[in-house]
Amino acid sequence: MVALLSLTLSSCTTSSIIRTYGPTMGTINRAERVAKSYVRSYNYYKEQLPWKNTVNGTRVRYTWNKSTTLNLAWYDTEIINEGSYISIYNTQTGRLVGRMSKYATDRRSFPVRVYLPYDGVFYDMTADITTLGKTTRQGNVIIYLMMGNRRVESYSMR
Repeated sequence: MVALLSLTLSSCTTSSIIRTYGPTMGTINRAERVAKSYVRSYNYYKEQLPWKNTVNGTRVRYTWNKSTTLNLAWYDTEIINEGSYISIYNTQTGRLVGRMSKYATDRRSFPVRVYLPYDGVFYDMTADITTLGKTTRQGNVIIYLMMGNRRVESYSMR
């Protein structure tokens, strides 16, 4: 008799708990699915944006299909792909520091001041720009962000 009574009470309690918390758990699961879908769509649209910020403090702007780098920007320097030229600007003074043709083979280095938001520290680095030009058509431009002798990032501007 005691076993039957305890079995009856436990099953009533279980069904009461299921009736009480079942809709709540359904609501929680639905909210979790909606949140995950928002995160997926946020990551998708974030991936489609032309601007990227790297861990090393570089702000990069790509073409729509991310095949070519259009702009590179740091705290005090910006490199802009202007068709047949690469222009290097000092953003603190607003002046043109250098201009390189894509039709000629050349190599130059420019000092770059980089702000790392994770550290909250400024670093002095070097932007090493190499143009591999051809006389009849534009060549490739390779840009390395260097910290001392170590290559931190590399980009291509066609």
